[in-house]
Amino acid sequence: MATGKTTIGRYLAKELGLAFIDSDEAIEQAEGMAITELITQKGEPYFRQAEARFVETGHAKAGQLVACGGGLIAQAGMPAKLLAQGLIVGLEAEVETILKRTQGDTTRPLLQGPNPRATVAALLRERAAYYAAAQLTLSTDDSPPELLAHLIANWYRRQIMRPLYNSVCEQKTLYCKFQSPTDNGETDCRMP
Repeated sequence: MATGKTTIGRYLAKELGLAFIDSDEAIEQAEGMAITELITQKGEPYFRQAEARFVETGHAKAGQLVACGGGLIAQAGMPAKLLAQGLIVGLEAEVETILKRTQGDTTRPLLQGPNPRATVAALLRERAAYYAAAQLTLSTDDSPPELLAHLIANWYRRQIMRPLYNSVCEQKTLYCKFQSPTDNGETDCRMP
């Protein structure tokens, strides 16, 4: 909630050459109404079911960066479903930062009550165990979104390369042949 998932997600998708999809935007399109209206008309449980449907069938399973709403992961069994489909990055912010970012925002129905500070603090406590499923967690309080996107992109590339590296290490030897630009000869290299 108000941690920069959409902004950072767009920068990150561009850097990685992936399609970007925001779960809330996809749900709004599928349901034909804004999240605020959906929750008001059909209730939060219905919205959570819509999030679960989105995870199951609402997007391609490869080549996409998906920015998930803050409550999406906080459903029974959801962290395991998300981990089975890809990597999870958590973006977090302090309560004060979230309140500052959402001040005057009427599109967040969970914050429309009499005490938004208490609501945000309670949501963060309730969701903490689910958020712990993230393989990388970054604070978005004081860092520019472009920098955070770049840091996540570097981490992502290492995660993608790890299986290849582990495979090479298990084989104990890496063989490669390349043309030397100076002598046009082939060179053999080995990695113990």
